[in-house]
Amino acid sequence: MSDPAQKRPVGRPSGYDPSYCQTAIEFLSEGHSIAGLAGHIGVARQTVVNWTEQHPEFLAAVKTGQAGAVAWWEKRVRQIADGEPGNVVAAIFGLKNRAADDWRDKQHVEHSVDMALADVIDAARKRKDAGAQP
Repeated sequence: MSDPAQKRPVGRPSGYDPSYCQTAIEFLSEGHSIAGLAGHIGVARQTVVNWTEQHPEFLAAVKTGQAGAVAWWEKRVRQIADGEPGNVVAAIFGLKNRAADDWRDKQHVEHSVDMALADVIDAARKRKDAGAQP
């Protein structure tokens, strides 16, 4: 008889294999995406995302591979700039999507003001009382 204290795992086995860490580093470093990695190892993209949440070593491998992908795309842009055939627009598009912090056209600047509404109304009333336009 089986021990009732031992529970059987619920759900389908994940199919995760620790060797996927090296696969992720190598494949992503060739410029591929997470979806491409998923297709390469024969799973859904969401499965790869789930594995990054469940296996810290796999998350580290994916991040390393993604950094390698950026390096791959940067190298490709340099090659095209040096006269090799290729589509520089496609390569830059790849970089903007993989490394937006480093390759975006616009910088996002956030401004904030900490003023109470009552202070703004009070200042407007004082200007009005002094004869100034609001």
